[in-house]
Amino acid sequence: MRGITCELLADLRFHDKCPHPLGMTLPALVALVKGADSFAIHRIFLKDNRCKIDLSPAKAMLGSVSGGAVHLSQGNPKHLVICEGIETGLALLSGLLSEPVNLWHPFQPMA
Repeated sequence: MRGITCELLADLRFHDKCPHPLGMTLPALVALVKGADSFAIHRIFLKDNRCKIDLSPAKAMLGSVSGGAVHLSQGNPKHLVICEGIETGLALLSGLLSEPVNLWHPFQPMA
């Protein structure tokens, strides 16, 4: 993804032909969601230049992500940073944080 220079954990993978809900296959960033009720992944569909696609939906889940989180880093166990989205978290890890942290993108439990 554009401007992302940090090292990625194994929980984040690139899939060059990921199934999209509209029936096509597209490049995507695929993230493992930990702590959810069952196995789940979060997909961010990308253009060929690795920027987020201008298509709805640009993001999709497989499985229930409720109560889970994507773990974006494993740094200092004394500090946990919660971010609004995977892209925001990766931007923070690419130079905006001054020390190592554990950084997560959580999903709200369904009401």
